[in-house]
Amino acid sequence: MGESITTTDTERTKVDKAMIVVTGTKEKPYFEILYHEIGKDYDNIGFGSYDLNNVFDWKEQYLEVQHLEVVKEEL
Repeated sequence: MGESITTTDTERTKVDKAMIVVTGTKEKPYFEILYHEIGKDYDNIGFGSYDLNNVFDWKEQYLEVQHLEVVKEEL
């Protein structure tokens, strides 16, 4: 546990927002990523774990947050 796994072959999903949300209890918090994929009309929530380090790793590994200016240029 606590060991970071990196994959270089994974294409990251382009999003315009990604934030970690906490559910569960104070004694046993559960962490997930709320994100909005560019071009979609809805938000997603996923990449959940009781280990916050895993969630931060997955956010970096699988999601590419793009700023609004970059998104407008691509559309």
